[in-house]
Parts: sequence; C-alpha cells; structure tokens
Amino acid sequence: MHVFPIYLLIAKVYRIKERMEEKEGIPPIQQRLIFGGKQMSDERTASEYNLEGGSVLHLGE
Repeated sequence: MHVFPIYLLIAKVYRIKERMEEKEGIPPIQQRLIFGGKQMSDERTASEYNLEGGSVLHLGE
C-alpha cells in the first residue's frame, strides 16, 4: 500500500489524481478513485466526500 498525504481537503479529486500520476506514473484519465464504495468525481473536492486524516482511497485503472 502506498501513502499519499492530501494536505488540502478543498483540493479537487482531479488534483489528487495528478499527485498519484506524479508518484505512480498512471495518467489521471486512466484512474478511478474509490472511497466508501463509490467512485469519486473529478470535479468534487475531497471534503465533499468527508475525507479526513487516515482515510483510505482505492485506485482502480
């Protein structure tokens, strides 16, 4: 498991995907982020999904 800190809960999901690309090399267009069993929308913010410290996101391609 890889850990990627998210410092701004106001960050859009797309920005989180960009960070994942920097670390893993997977383009955002190929990523699906899952939280709480639901796919996250690129235009929503992390806080809209009620993410908090220690939250786990699952990455699908």
